[in-house]
Amino acid sequence: LQRMEKELVGMEAVKKQIRNLVQTMKYAKQREKMGLGRSGIHNTHLLIGAPGTAKTSIGKLLGNVMAEEGLLPDNRFISINGADLKGKFVGHSAPKTHALFEQYDIILIDEAYSLTSGLRGEVDAFGQEALAQLMIELEEHAMDKLVLFAGYGGTGVAEKDNRMKNFLMANPGLKSRINTTIFFDSYTPQEMVQIVHCQAKLQKYMLSEEADEMIREYFAERSKTEDFGNGREARSLLENTVISAAARVMELPEKKRTKMVMQ
Repeated sequence: LQRMEKELVGMEAVKKQIRNLVQTMKYAKQREKMGLGRSGIHNTHLLIGAPGTAKTSIGKLLGNVMAEEGLLPDNRFISINGADLKGKFVGHSAPKTHALFEQYDIILIDEAYSLTSGLRGEVDAFGQEALAQLMIELEEHAMDKLVLFAGYGGTGVAEKDNRMKNFLMANPGLKSRINTTIFFDSYTPQEMVQIVHCQAKLQKYMLSEEADEMIREYFAERSKTEDFGNGREARSLLENTVISAAARVMELPEKKRTKMVMQ
């Protein structure tokens, strides 16, 4: 939880939901120890939002926190694409999905809608088989596994891109097994400045204060576009900045290429 507060920019509402989820699971476990029965809360959650809004990072962190608190048997983590649950032939999807729950404690299924999107938007036989087995696994492992479905959707996403909505409609039992929906909003231009600074610090670069306003103005424009990639664009901007810096610095005489200049 301390890492979440320290490492992730913004997302205060998301962080609050994560803290509440952990407290709820700890509460349920303590009640069980007191002989008050098992909780009926499913440990299955939906992470939806625009691209590049740290859905996978939050999923990993939530899994680590729950393992740390003894709420999961272990913290064996896997992140897969929804389409990866589909087998290569009829009868292969069900055992493939079952094996996933045998081998891992934290299962993040990214682009979950790719499981249910076949030709002409219909669920194909492989998807239906995987989905049917998934319903069985979600019921059987409601408390001892953490399952996260992630993908594009929510209020900040255009209706045509709200693919998670179609995913939830693919099977009547799916929505009832999901305990919590966590919405990931796009980053503000000021938060993007902070993310660029974080990325730079990781790579041992220093940015001048004068650069901050230029970065903020740049993302104020980029965030208005449909293909805005949020956090991923911070990395992209930094990479392009490094290319410019390299061209400039390598033109200097070698004795002027000090450690400070290289940063």
